[in-house]
Amino acid sequence: MTRLTRCEACGLAALALAIAAPALADVRVTDATYVRHDGATDAVIANCSDNSPGSTSGGNRQQNEPAVAVHPGESRFVVVAANDDCTVPSFADGWEGIYVSSNGGATFVNSLLPGYPGDTSAAGQASPLFGPATAVSDPLLSWDEAGNLFVGGIGFNRTATTGNIQPANGNSFVATYARDARSPLGIAYLRTVVVGPGTPSPFTPGSGRFSDKPSLRVDNGATSPNRGNVYFAWTLFPGGNGTDQIAFARSTDHGQTFSKPITLSKGAARSQGSAIAVTSSGAVLVFWRQFDSVANGIHSAIVFAASSNGGLTFTDPAIVALTEGYDREDVTTGGSFAGDCGSGPFQCLSGFTFHRTGAFPQAVGDKHGNVFVTWEETTPAPDNGDTYRPDGQSQVVLVRSSNNGASWSAPAKIDPQPVGHQWWPNIAYDATTDTLAVVYFDSRTDPSYSPFRPPGNNADGTSVCGVPASASCNVLNAFVATSANQGASWSPTRASSVGHQPEYEMFGGRQIPFHGDYLGIDAASGVVFAVWTDNRDVVPGTDPRETPDGFDVLQCRATPASSDTCANAGGVNQNIFGASFKLP
Repeated sequence: MTRLTRCEACGLAALALAIAAPALADVRVTDATYVRHDGATDAVIANCSDNSPGSTSGGNRQQNEPAVAVHPGESRFVVVAANDDCTVPSFADGWEGIYVSSNGGATFVNSLLPGYPGDTSAAGQASPLFGPATAVSDPLLSWDEAGNLFVGGIGFNRTATTGNIQPANGNSFVATYARDARSPLGIAYLRTVVVGPGTPSPFTPGSGRFSDKPSLRVDNGATSPNRGNVYFAWTLFPGGNGTDQIAFARSTDHGQTFSKPITLSKGAARSQGSAIAVTSSGAVLVFWRQFDSVANGIHSAIVFAASSNGGLTFTDPAIVALTEGYDREDVTTGGSFAGDCGSGPFQCLSGFTFHRTGAFPQAVGDKHGNVFVTWEETTPAPDNGDTYRPDGQSQVVLVRSSNNGASWSAPAKIDPQPVGHQWWPNIAYDATTDTLAVVYFDSRTDPSYSPFRPPGNNADGTSVCGVPASASCNVLNAFVATSANQGASWSPTRASSVGHQPEYEMFGGRQIPFHGDYLGIDAASGVVFAVWTDNRDVVPGTDPRETPDGFDVLQCRATPASSDTCANAGGVNQNIFGASFKLP
């Protein structure tokens, strides 16, 4: 969830390491049977479990923005979370889905974070999300060594409750589960705590305090003096005045309470998209994206602040590297800025169809005291004269610091390719094998690739998958790259067994694409599990409101002005897929 914004010293060795092979084929994480956290059921859970094509329930709705956590002492126990729209038929908005596997990711049981509208459980109704929130998004997951699973996100409301008033109630939160084999999910829900309270201002840009784009990390360092601390950071939009801030809070009692939020960005320009890394000595580094401001002479950059006392106080912000992020944008036919483009009111002057992207950092620390930061960087190409930006190829880069951020290596590509865009890298570290792992999207198989247009788009604005579109179209894949020498060299392998078209128009009344804002990866005890948003199950179709362009999905409308009545038939069946890798 976001508001609209506008926005190689560590070198690659010549010899690659042995590729970490997938332990099993990629698996569908979502579209399984839903089980409530307490084993009972309600109308919402029943609707989410209904995958029948002729149903009006939500079993084949969209899921995106996945996070994943591998249990540190039990690597076959894997939990995934994602934005889940299976709840839309029940209360007209999405919620946070929780998906649990006890067999290493071979199969998953699906569930929902307690507190959703229609949750009849006592624990759900006791959640501070129950009532004020009609939507939850931006999932986060992190285990501690004691078997507590921390689940983060933002809870808000965009549904009119009095006339046309929409009190946003934009709160950031952390929920806690405990590993419990007796629980129906294998994890027992304990509590939800609001960490960053918002205000009940209208759900419109420029009104009130709203939390977004959070990050979550537990200090599990074996020798850290702050072991067990839970750290949470997020973007605070304080009224849409251009002073977007990075806020931070910590818990020293296993998520029962959190400290009063402090501001890390300290006036730094337009700060968004935090990521937290913890070193082996317990140092805490929080990274974010600073957007450019031509008027103030500020360039886009990756920025950080550091704490040497367990998150109690932080240094002033400092720059890791300047960046040309892969921030796609265009101009609508009505003359407005657009971070994503589709049809109808979302049509853009270039004629291209694309979901939004944003180059935000992800980070992790290792047992040697190193900190690694990754993001997507665009190598600019000469302007070709159209309204679409950026012109150039996007590739994943990584930097390293061995001195808590006092100095940084130059950004280096981890998987350089002559064609294709890469975006949304996320990074994990496994201490038992001393291995780094990065997941990312890559469009090297896109037959329509050009540095001057989004993946899956021909030059005339039609889909490379055909008009009408083919159900199978190898535009985008998920990749995982691993390094066993502290980022000096990387071994990439494709994680997805099937490529997909990322630009199907499944949102905004079936007129605009959306793929979330990030991918997920975690590693523990020699196992890496990566998760991504995937459109392979989406059924293409035609839209009676427009000329076919190959980006439309299956829909049923009595008249062009009518709503879609067959959403469960596959037209919006966006899913989360995952793959497990055994490390050498």
